[in-house]
Amino acid sequence: MDLSHPHNNFVIQNMSNIKLAKEVLAALLPQDLSQSINWNTLKLEKDSFITKDLKELYTDLLFSCTRKNNEDIQLYFLFEHKANPDHNVPDQLLQYITQIQVQQKKKAPVISIVFYHGKRRWN
Repeated sequence: MDLSHPHNNFVIQNMSNIKLAKEVLAALLPQDLSQSINWNTLKLEKDSFITKDLKELYTDLLFSCTRKNNEDIQLYFLFEHKANPDHNVPDQLLQYITQIQVQQKKKAPVISIVFYHGKRRWN
């Protein structure tokens, strides 16, 4: 464990717990969407991607799941943790989402969630 980033480790360790991740996601999502998800299918996915120009990207956490109504729709939840305001987050998330989509045969929605716990206000 990397002790130079204790808050990041805390978020990743705790959110890697599927039971806790289900509870957090269910609470964060709009109720209609949350109720339509088959939470028993939630699983932690691979966290790194290689781009076409051989750049390696690492997500903090990536989960996938399917919908309840037997629709063959897969959803992805992308967690990113920040301890300081970072105005490059939209670009960073877009890179991750692009790589997630590139690797999928059938394109799936990706819901990004940024955890921020810094002392300064960040909109």
